[in-house]
Amino acid sequence: MSTFWLKRKARLGTLLQSNGDEDEDGLALDRILHGQSVIAKTARTIEVDRLRFTDKDLTVIGTLEYGQLSVTDVVNCNIDGRLYVRKSIEKRFAFKSRDQCNPQLERDILLRALCTDSVWAPHLLCAFQTGTHLNLVMDYAEGGTLWDVLESNPLERICEVDLRWWLPQVISAVAWCHSQGFVHRDVKPHNFVLTRTAHVQLVDFGSAAPLVPGSRAVPPEYCRVPCGTCDYISPEILQAHEAALVAMEMPDNEDERQEENENAGEGGYGVETDWWSTGAMIYEMAYGVAPFFARDIRSTYLKIVDFRKSLTFHTNVSVSAELRDLLTQYVKMGLCLAYRISR
Repeated sequence: MSTFWLKRKARLGTLLQSNGDEDEDGLALDRILHGQSVIAKTARTIEVDRLRFTDKDLTVIGTLEYGQLSVTDVVNCNIDGRLYVRKSIEKRFAFKSRDQCNPQLERDILLRALCTDSVWAPHLLCAFQTGTHLNLVMDYAEGGTLWDVLESNPLERICEVDLRWWLPQVISAVAWCHSQGFVHRDVKPHNFVLTRTAHVQLVDFGSAAPLVPGSRAVPPEYCRVPCGTCDYISPEILQAHEAALVAMEMPDNEDERQEENENAGEGGYGVETDWWSTGAMIYEMAYGVAPFFARDIRSTYLKIVDFRKSLTFHTNVSVSAELRDLLTQYVKMGLCLAYRISR
């Protein structure tokens, strides 16, 4: 970042009486701006408002994606002239979908990537809010996604030579997310971007959930609502959601119902859900079709739950014995981890 921005940020830190804690600085900034809107402007609040990072510091170059809950744009930072990605989430949608989408967790993970100088996720430039939107500005990987690679390949699949280059990176990126204490819950080719050196980074942590400290399991309260994308979602997520629905419907007594609601999702799932999705993603890149693809979502989910019978390896695609064994091991590993977490 430019010297100008460093000076500007240092002055802002002085006004906020910063001790170096990003979370405390954000809360202090919110309090100052709220006080300005409720009471009146002062010389201090006017200077803080002028120095803080806003949309005025960005110029939109183009839109990358319109998501269900957010819009992702490529932006030029007017401070340093570099390209970044800005992900904007409308506040009212974020609140309504808070069981499935948590911008705060996404911000925390991107900040950890910055603080640890990780190569497996984009680094956070800044997070700021407007009256209607929450905004995350992060590094831009200009090489597209693994999904783009898959879609643009004339064979409609990725050759095994290229898979051998990308798969260790994919696995390392997912493992990094887990090492930071989070489960991604939406691992798929669309969420792996390519840098200019053709290395991958894991993105879109909006569906992430924290792990119970010291364990590999997700807290029950995060397991009640299904998260993920149809073709890659794990059976554990579907089963946890079904168990939560059953638990909420069964009791007649109000006290029992409240207790069941609190316990809904017990037994849930953990990191194995990401490894399942990784296996499904590898299968699709190798064979050109998702392993449990069906014409409708319900049929896909039934295939996923009954994967022991529905999982097949297409003989019309040449895949090495090593890669096929890897895919089989992913299924076994997911089952093993699910068993351990449920114990």
